[in-house]
Amino acid sequence: SLSSSSFNYIGFIFLTIAICIQSIQNVIVKIVAKYLPAIVISASTATISGLMFLLLAIKTGVISELSVTSKELLILLVLAGIYGMFTGMLMAFYILKTQGVTIFNITQLLIPVSTGIFGYFTLGEKVDVIQATGAVIIIVGCVFATKR
Repeated sequence: SLSSSSFNYIGFIFLTIAICIQSIQNVIVKIVAKYLPAIVISASTATISGLMFLLLAIKTGVISELSVTSKELLILLVLAGIYGMFTGMLMAFYILKTQGVTIFNITQLLIPVSTGIFGYFTLGEKVDVIQATGAVIIIVGCVFATKR
């Protein structure tokens, strides 16, 4: 029942909230990382996130869809999720602890560039001159911004 313009507005609000939450989380992780190893922080965060998604799946009834999935596939899915969340968070929290919030957020600007590169080589995605130029500008900007 939403019009196109109101939907974009709601999406903007959700994106703004997500950015604010991530900024607050980064500062909290930087403070907590002084007292705990990055592996403990990442394991705790991954566990809390997993429990939140489990509760959401139970509440919405989506969890019942897992009953038609093979046990092998479920095990592989769980292991892939644990590996992906754990290693991603471990690296992120290690960078936050050792390099700081600013360097971490500047480094995150490289995610679309690396995604484009992997998409080009693995999925045959097309990259035009403007996209390649933008990627070079982002890389150069990150290098200059992270110079001490």
